[in-house]
Amino acid sequence: MTRDTRGPNYSDLIPELRSYPDDIGAPVVVWLTNFGRYDHAAAYASLFWPSFTEIDGCVLLGDRVPETYAEWKAQLGDDLSAIESVLNHRHLSHLFMRAPEPHDALLDHLGNVLRDTWAAKLRQDFPDREFVVTFNSRPDDREIAFCSRRRDV
Repeated sequence: MTRDTRGPNYSDLIPELRSYPDDIGAPVVVWLTNFGRYDHAAAYASLFWPSFTEIDGCVLLGDRVPETYAEWKAQLGDDLSAIESVLNHRHLSHLFMRAPEPHDALLDHLGNVLRDTWAAKLRQDFPDREFVVTFNSRPDDREIAFCSRRRDV
């Protein structure tokens, strides 16, 4: 069995890279070297490798319990996976409110990478639990979400 481990064509995802000559190696690396910032990298790292909080058997995205947790707990009761699903979803269109409108391939790439990195981080932080991490790629409402996989007793 062969596995394709090539990454995406970043020149398709980041049009600015098309102006770089082919003979410079990996244009995305050159672009990052010249335009990237450490403070931005740290902020993006928190998006791709997030922290989690545990409360009442729920694993929630972020380093604190959301203010709306009690409301959702009252409304959804003992359905912990439903509480997690509601509080752990993020619409990709809301991530960067002042950014230019992204194209579909860029959003799909971002959503797939977020799904994979969140799943890896959840496995690392909670090795004894299983999670369902999804990326909904509907063009009108791309979102990423996760919840614990619970077994009926």
